[in-house]
Amino acid sequence: MLLYLCPAYSFSRSRVPTQLETDATAAGKAAQSVAAKLSANTADKPLLRLKILANLFNVLSVGAGLKGNSRAVFLNVFLSVVKYASAVGQVGYMQYLGS
Repeated sequence: MLLYLCPAYSFSRSRVPTQLETDATAAGKAAQSVAAKLSANTADKPLLRLKILANLFNVLSVGAGLKGNSRAVFLNVFLSVVKYASAVGQVGYMQYLGS
């Protein structure tokens, strides 16, 4: 803690990611992993899986203004929802995205 308070202390030239960047990266990986697991099976409870994917998309849409990898994660989850809805014949469910 003392190191952060002392302006004379200099860190190495390599940039250390901030906690927000680290958390956003971990959250992005988790979101993509969840989306991949949910969209892998179209036979077992497809409507429930689609609702969970849509909720994941809606949660990510709140943080869509974040920089970095979040746009790619947001787009990947959106595409997962679209592909899964198409695969299970529930394209009409897309109207609930963003609400």
